[in-house]
Amino acid sequence: MTKPDAQGVLAGSKDASRCIGYLTKYLTKHVGDCHQASKTLADHRADRKAWLTGMLGLPATDPTSYTWEPVKPGDPDHMPNGQRLLHVVADRIQWQTALDQARRRAADQAASDSSATGRAA
Repeated sequence: MTKPDAQGVLAGSKDASRCIGYLTKYLTKHVGDCHQASKTLADHRADRKAWLTGMLGLPATDPTSYTWEPVKPGDPDHMPNGQRLLHVVADRIQWQTALDQARRRAADQAASDSSATGRAA
């Protein structure tokens, strides 16, 4: 019987990246062989959207209630690219602020719940 050759690898050495590459390759292959993915990207997006709307206290929207169509330059709703970009940035800032406030409220609620019972949740 052959003894395994177990050697350490020092961080930053010339062999470190090669060893880590092999390790991740075979771990990924093994995990892929023994576990089947049951959640698709669309499912993941829907879960994230449900979490966000729940965290912000927003009602879930019905995707069939909207229709999407391209906006042409002559349409009254058309905005120049720069103005559209500014609107998108402003929306993202508002969403991030609302999410930060919701997280603070949840943390404050958890802290008050744990102080009321005298122990951590």
